[in-house]
Amino acid sequence: MIFNRRTITKLLDLVNLQRHNDNYADIQTDLTDHEGRITGAQSDITTHKASTAAHAAEHVTYDGAVVGATNIKEGLDGLKDTLDNVIVDGGDGTQAAAAAVSVSGTTYDTLKDRVDTEFLQTNAQLADMAINPKSFGAIGDGESHPLSERFPTLATAQMKYPLATSLTNEIDQLAIQAAMDYCYSRGGGTVKLSTGLYWLNTVKGFRNALLFFRSGVNFKGDGFGSILKAAGGLNFPGGIGYFNGFSTESMDDLVENVILSDFAFDLNGTNNMIVDPGDYAKENNSIQCWNGDNVVVRNVKSFNNAGLQHFRFGRDNETGFGRVKVLNCVIMESGSSIPGNEQVDHSSLYFNGEELLVDGCTFFNTNMPTQHGNCAIENHAKVSVISNNIISGYTNPFILSATNMDMEEALYNSNTVFNCTHGFSLWNFYGNRIVDLKINNHNIDLASSSGHGLLCNNMSSNSGQIIWTDNKVRYKGSEIMYVGKGMSVKYFEKVVVKNSEFEGFTAGGLEIFPAENYPTDVIISGLELTNAVRIAGSHGIVIDALTGMDTYGIVRIEGSTVYHTASYDRAIRFDNVHVDEVHLVNNICPGFADGYLEYSLDLLSQNFVNIQHSSKNSPTGVAAGNGSIWNSPEGTYLKKFDGYNVTGWIIEKSIHSAGSNGQGNYIRYDDGTMICYTNLVVYGLDITTADGSMYKSPARTWAFPATFLNSDFSPSIVPNNDTQSVLFGVLVGVHPTYVQYQVVSPTSKTDAIRIRLSCTGRWK
Repeated sequence: MIFNRRTITKLLDLVNLQRHNDNYADIQTDLTDHEGRITGAQSDITTHKASTAAHAAEHVTYDGAVVGATNIKEGLDGLKDTLDNVIVDGGDGTQAAAAAVSVSGTTYDTLKDRVDTEFLQTNAQLADMAINPKSFGAIGDGESHPLSERFPTLATAQMKYPLATSLTNEIDQLAIQAAMDYCYSRGGGTVKLSTGLYWLNTVKGFRNALLFFRSGVNFKGDGFGSILKAAGGLNFPGGIGYFNGFSTESMDDLVENVILSDFAFDLNGTNNMIVDPGDYAKENNSIQCWNGDNVVVRNVKSFNNAGLQHFRFGRDNETGFGRVKVLNCVIMESGSSIPGNEQVDHSSLYFNGEELLVDGCTFFNTNMPTQHGNCAIENHAKVSVISNNIISGYTNPFILSATNMDMEEALYNSNTVFNCTHGFSLWNFYGNRIVDLKINNHNIDLASSSGHGLLCNNMSSNSGQIIWTDNKVRYKGSEIMYVGKGMSVKYFEKVVVKNSEFEGFTAGGLEIFPAENYPTDVIISGLELTNAVRIAGSHGIVIDALTGMDTYGIVRIEGSTVYHTASYDRAIRFDNVHVDEVHLVNNICPGFADGYLEYSLDLLSQNFVNIQHSSKNSPTGVAAGNGSIWNSPEGTYLKKFDGYNVTGWIIEKSIHSAGSNGQGNYIRYDDGTMICYTNLVVYGLDITTADGSMYKSPARTWAFPATFLNSDFSPSIVPNNDTQSVLFGVLVGVHPTYVQYQVVSPTSKTDAIRIRLSCTGRWK
């Protein structure tokens, strides 16, 4: 608007009065317009102050010179470069340098490095913040707290706990599940259970679960003081049902990326007995999952379980599970080991899937289970490592079964077994193979006279190789083992046994059967069999046949020792087999009345050699298809014979000297080894001094026929009598010139006793 200025005279001009009035009206209009514009400007200013949006750069004017630039844009670009230099490259100013130092005093190269590092640390800390079930109402004081304590109706309880089914439901159980579900809804994390005892009393889902797994949700306690306890009476009705601790809501649910750690699970076995299970073992697992991957169970104690398994991953006859690690766990009191429980059998840990690691765990039963089918670790994995575990009180510490797929690689290393019936039981079915089995560095003490160190129990087809190295297996009970053997291997294409010991397996030390229609290779070295053969028909090492004239490729027995068999048994026997090549190198078999090698074999010939008793002296040769060989302790040590005709033995270990006197016989070898042995008959030996449940004789002394270099030797004491009563010898003292021993019997007696004594050590 253009305001037209008008001049008003001092004198009233009546003639021009109307014109004056018009001027005043125009002035009024102009003032009103100005007022409107002022009001609009005020509104624009208010709006501008409240706005966070910047003016477009082209609308901004700048008066004055820009330092270091010719225009606004150059100035802004320069400012950006300066900020980049400070934040990204560290700059050279004191403020930038100070900003690169954290509160803890850590100096970073640049401010960006500090911001990035602390951002990642903060995110990790936020992700690690655990959710505590006590925030959802858990109590954990060891007492029962049903919903009825806090809620007047089920409907009001379900507003807080949607999975509630009755006012008798335990608050602890529902609060723990609510915490896990909340954690799952946030995308995963950790539920942290405080120290305390939490009651669980309601089963649900298709496997009668007490708690549901949630993928991506970890469950962690404060140690074994964080206890989940199953209420009694869950094996409804009448003790013929089952329940599971952690399981899934439906059959097809996957459990992935879960860590369960640092808590204990009491399954309350004495109040959840299995009654009349028939032929089918009932469940009751603390952890059970059919389908999943990447599950870790660490430092968990599961105990007092009357059911089938403590931990179960995978299903019978299926291969749906991926990877599982079980680390530093404790499993105690299982299945029929609970007095009065009628469970058929059980496996404390069952796995059927791709990869299994079990390390540093303890499996323990106070009472030996009454059912034969129980075991500590039942392994059906394609690839597995079982190491550094302690197992006591099981029929089978280890069952390996190639049931649904080939067991491509299984490594068992440095496990300790005691008070068990067997060591290893091997199975395969439906043409599946145990491709590569390595068993290393075990100590196994067995408690049953029918036990085996390793038994191929249910092998239906050929498998690959078994390598048994640095293992010690002993049976030290008072009964003669009329069934048990150190190892009974069948259907493997290659068998390697190295640097191992078997003691007390009087039905045989090592028995090998070949693969079907495959030339099995056998390598035995550094094997020591002590008190290994004491009943008729048993032998120290047997290369045996399945059907007659089975085929072996190379059989090599080297540097092995077999102590003391009965007069009718052999230290090493080839029985009704065809062998392409045999190597016998530096083997020692002292104290045999009738010799140590019996060959009933065919070397590249179609004729079966029927061995009868023959000379006990060193042989000069044998033709394939005809003849027999027995070799006495003073005889040769054999390296190799092959070809159609065998014309002689190759001496591999030279005898330095040998002799005898009133104390027995001795053999000295050039390599410094010395063997002393004797057979005694003691008439009227009193075995009458009570020692616990056994009886022992007075201490007796055997002075060696030659002196050993030191006391580092291996003695063997094997007593016997005409009635075949159970007797065994106990060493009570050693010296380079003698040993002291006692004869022990389960019954008090005075009898004529035959005693075979031997020691192997060094004379130089």
